[in-house]
Amino acid sequence: MTLQTCDEETQQATWVAPQNVDQLTELEESGMELIDVPLTYEVIEDGDFYQDPSIPEDQITYQYTLVPYGYPLPSHIPYTILDQVYLFNEDDGEAQEPDPWTGGGGGGCDPAPYQTNNQQSTNYMIPICEYTAQHGGDPVIAGTQALIAECIQPYEVYQAAAEISGFEEDAAPVATCNIAARGPRYYPQGTLSVFNTDINAPEPLKGVLVKSRNFMKLGITYTNANGQFYIGKPYKRKAMIIVKFKNDRATTRGINGVLKVWQYVFPVKHKLGRYYNNDMQNINFTFQRDINPHSETARKWVPLLL
Repeated sequence: MTLQTCDEETQQATWVAPQNVDQLTELEESGMELIDVPLTYEVIEDGDFYQDPSIPEDQITYQYTLVPYGYPLPSHIPYTILDQVYLFNEDDGEAQEPDPWTGGGGGGCDPAPYQTNNQQSTNYMIPICEYTAQHGGDPVIAGTQALIAECIQPYEVYQAAAEISGFEEDAAPVATCNIAARGPRYYPQGTLSVFNTDINAPEPLKGVLVKSRNFMKLGITYTNANGQFYIGKPYKRKAMIIVKFKNDRATTRGINGVLKVWQYVFPVKHKLGRYYNNDMQNINFTFQRDINPHSETARKWVPLLL
């Protein structure tokens, strides 16, 4: 999908094909939100990982992401810019909210290491959040403000984009400027816990990253000391909820299969699944502990001990 307004773009939909673990690590550490399925694909069967059928099991699968328009992608990592996307916040209430696609959500910004002029090259990847800070701030906020300045309703543009892209379920039957007539919005929230076999009771899962996503809308937060989370990104009908076992202090890593060693680059993740309507505001999930220290279940216990 390409949506241009005011002769500018805010994001580039990009496909990257890292050739080794080092390249994949560079992409991850740059602050990119990497997703292993194309951004406009509807996932029919949920799973924690997806391997493109054209890629052998022991090789790194394609990664898809959005980066700010003009962001300097490195020449040593194969990539394809799939399209230019005008990304904006759909609802008036989130017009000023930083967007996770631009490195503005789910944590701070680690400054890039100092480099001399002789060291600067296309191999160097500046963190996305630092790039946006140096180039006018979050482009999603700027895109939203540009629409409003032109007296264009972001909500109506979002409806049209969802319909054109085949996400009819995200589009309201009738576009309207009447906020009350648009129907309710749902904010993902709930409590995560892990079952402690020593005390035979669940305990809060503290400090893990929680993501919500549907279409191009992405929300990120962390659970608090009580295992509770709240994502201030509204959804109309549904959202996929994913838990990643990482925070600003530590990351729990693991692999999904013997051959997929490259998955050690990513934190262990678990897709809680799709939640619809008010159910996404009442999410309660308990992870089970496994006495086998090498199991995926056991790895998900580790953040509780930090």
